[in-house]
Formats: sequence, C-alpha cells, structure tokens
Amino acid sequence: MKKIVSFFSPLLAVIAWSLTLSAQVPQGINYQAIARDTEGNILADHGIIARMSIRHQNAGGDIHWQEIHELRTNDFGLFTLVVGRGKSTGTGSSLEFNKIDWSNPPYFLQVEVDFGQHEYLQMGTLELLTVPYAMVAGTAIHTPDPSINLGDLKDVDLAGLLAGKVLVWEGS
Repeated sequence: MKKIVSFFSPLLAVIAWSLTLSAQVPQGINYQAIARDTEGNILADHGIIARMSIRHQNAGGDIHWQEIHELRTNDFGLFTLVVGRGKSTGTGSSLEFNKIDWSNPPYFLQVEVDFGQHEYLQMGTLELLTVPYAMVAGTAIHTPDPSINLGDLKDVDLAGLLAGKVLVWEGS
C-alpha cells in the first residue's frame, strides 16, 4: 500500500496544481519604461519608487487602486513592473487589485515616480484598453464551437447570473 500512496500522492498533487493554474486569469498589467533625468539622460542602475494608480471614468477620476514598487533601473535605465503585484498604499476604493470591477469602464493608469528626492513626479496617465485575453473573450460568442447549436440556448434564463461567474451548459 505504501508504494501506491507514494506514486499517487505526487500524481494527485500535479493534477491539483495544474487544475488550479488553468482556471486563473493573470491578475496584473505589465508596465515598462525608461527613467531619465530632467536633461533626458538615462538613469542607469538607479533606485526609484513607482506609484501606480488605477483611476475611474477619467484621468483625474476616483482612485480605485494604488500601489508602489521599489525598483532599480538596469544599465539602460529600463524598469519593469506588474501593476497589481506591488505593495498597496491603502488608497482607493478597492482593497485588493483583484477586487476591481473591470466591467464598468473606462479605467486609467496614472504613473508617478520618485527618483530619490522623496517627491513623486507625475509621469502621465493613459486609458487602459483591451488586452489580448479580453479580445479573445469578446470574440468567443461570435466564433463558437461548430458542434454547438446556439439555437438550443435561446431558452436559457440568464437572470441572476453574476459577472465573473461561469455558466455551464451540459447540452440538454
């Protein structure tokens, strides 16, 4: 019996791990920039703090999420981070990045950087647009599996179906 347990335990762990990974949407937004001083010179190998804010409705709208990243630029002044994986500042209406209600756009990303002067400089704000994952979701209903007859779904009651939930159709 011990041999069966030792064989199946790792196998079950791998299966459970792969099922967990396959069901998750990446929680984060890649961001990359080059740090420069006021004369335009690259700030190579320089410590910075980037403050990222998700704003709602417009560039000056309410903050829904804010975080900081303590970083060091590379030899080319480049720094990279993932919005959503920084340290929360506690500012904003969402206490966690994955709790932002993305179904009510528009949202904007505001970027501020402290280059070591203990003062954040506004680097710009841009509207967040569709990402590749969302583009696939937007076409899913238009390019269904040819084996599925969408006519069979006409009597499905979607009332009460919450955003972010999955409707499972078993074919009957």
